[in-house]
Amino acid sequence: MKLDEKEDAAALLAAQLADLARYRHILEAQRAVVRMADAGLLDRFTSQARALVADISVRDDQLLSFRVAAQTAAATGPRAARLADLHAEVQRERALAGTEAQTLAAEIGRATQGVAEQIQRSGRALETVFGGYGSGSRVSVPSLFDRRG
Repeated sequence: MKLDEKEDAAALLAAQLADLARYRHILEAQRAVVRMADAGLLDRFTSQARALVADISVRDDQLLSFRVAAQTAAATGPRAARLADLHAEVQRERALAGTEAQTLAAEIGRATQGVAEQIQRSGRALETVFGGYGSGSRVSVPSLFDRRG
């Protein structure tokens, strides 16, 4: 691996790390938006998260090619150690972001279930209220209307 390839790999790993950190911040924002129940903001943060995932995927392909080149050239020395450290940090950040994404998905699932239960309760309450008006077999007393005025 040439010197500029190592620098490029280090820059890509640093960018990966920054994007994964931004991804985690977006997940936190999504979690807050779920609590506020604002669908518009949730859509905006979801599209930002998708864009970051796309960027990260493209960089992963580039980093894979650098890794293959490094393994064939048997890179050693302080730069290789720095790349290995950056790579390990990216892996930790990726695992953390993945865990947080799963936690957010579970939280959204619970929130969705809660909303569905609220809708069911409201529906039953409305059926009770509206079912009592004008229906049923109750005998009612004749109504007197004052038509004189």
